Amino acid sequence: MNAPVVNTLQRGLMVLKCFSQGAEAFGSSELARMTGLPQPTVWRLCKTLESEGFLVADQDGSRFRPGLPLLTLGYAALSATGIAGHAAGGLQKLADQVRGSATLSTCNDLSMLFIHRAVAKDAMLNFNLSVGSSIPIAHSVNGWAYLCALTPGERAPVVSALNATHTAEMKAVRSSREKAMADYAKKGYVINDGVFFPGLTSVAVPFRAGSRNEVFVLSCSAITSIFGTATLRSKAARTLMEIASDLSRLRHV
Repeated sequence: MNAPVVNTLQRGLMVLKCFSQGAEAFGSSELARMTGLPQPTVWRLCKTLESEGFLVADQDGSRFRPGLPLLTLGYAALSATGIAGHAAGGLQKLADQVRGSATLSTCNDLSMLFIHRAVAKDAMLNFNLSVGSSIPIAHSVNGWAYLCALTPGERAPVVSALNATHTAEMKAVRSSREKAMADYAKKGYVINDGVFFPGLTSVAVPFRAGSRNEVFVLSCSAITSIFGTATLRSKAARTLMEIASDLSRLRHV
């Protein structure tokens, strides 16, 4: 029996999911294109969300941006996800060691959502990503590691959805993705050596934790001139695997 769904609430949440740090404000016509919902429906949803403070209209009322109540909910979610607090110290230490960044992410639809990100103070390269940002599973080392952790039965529908939604991206990196997943089977970690961003090397380790046995991914990235040797990458991978082993024992995340 299918769970009951409140369609209006579901549509409102579709609108809220469109907002990210990459785009601070949208008009109702833009949101309609992104969600596939009729523009008049999106307008009514935006005005309703505005009345509750979840969206704030610009001065001319034509564009909307997230309101503070969403920030409150976001921090509440992070607080409930205690795994971020447990991972923070180890990830910061690793980021400092490689003069790069280290992250903890989890799956959200067909993307990986960052729930913690540590950056070295002297990082040689930094991206405009932070907690709450997301990157596609189809073409990210975090996404590849996530796929590695799934059982064949779990992975099949995800890959099918990715092939349908990110067709070009899935084809473009197919051989690299398959090699990374084959390496994971041998070594227990995934490497992306400049496939998406030339000069940037990343290592990722997936693990399961919590009462629901959810999949999380730890990753570490730095410029290849620092992080490009097999010795440094394997050392970082071992550190990530140690952190993952500790986090996998958590039952309330």
